[in-house]
Amino acid sequence: MTSGSADQTIRVWNYDDRTFIKKLRRTLTGHTDTVFSVAVSSDGKTVISGSADRTVRVWDLLSWAEPRILTGHAGAVNAIAIHPDGQTIASGSNDGTVRVWNCKTGETIAVLTAHSAPVTAVLFSPKGGMLISSSKDGTMRFWQKKDHQQWKQVYILPGYAPIAISPDEKTLVSSSRNNTIKVWRLRRFSS
Repeated sequence: MTSGSADQTIRVWNYDDRTFIKKLRRTLTGHTDTVFSVAVSSDGKTVISGSADRTVRVWDLLSWAEPRILTGHAGAVNAIAIHPDGQTIASGSNDGTVRVWNCKTGETIAVLTAHSAPVTAVLFSPKGGMLISSSKDGTMRFWQKKDHQQWKQVYILPGYAPIAISPDEKTLVSSSRNNTIKVWRLRRFSS
């Protein structure tokens, strides 16, 4: 388990499902402003964090070495997602962009610029061929992976933020500002 905080830290916790007790394993420091988003890789070896300091940081939980710092956003980083390949990440920012990064090299793979307001959520599909972003502009945008460096916008839905996609990529659950949850069928958008 991980948590980000206004005190500029990320805390890594051990959690016992049987007793519901969590124990602090380590505190990660280095951000210079509030940590808004954290994600853990599926193998549990990497934590990615996004902060109001406009950086994305890649933390190795095996070596506890200094994090790789990814820069390029012009605003706070509100959202982080890790691609199923474990090598690619997406970040959404107050600058209205979604950046897709190579996690190992820190290289920017793509900058997606269709939103007109801060990006508040990003989510990769389970098979990795689709990326969904939502924004304060009131849209949820679907991006399809074309090749290593190309993501093409294929659809827009108004007013919702992605929460989860089913493993078969045919169902999306989203939330909205008016306190509703919607379930969408995505057959035609699956990868």
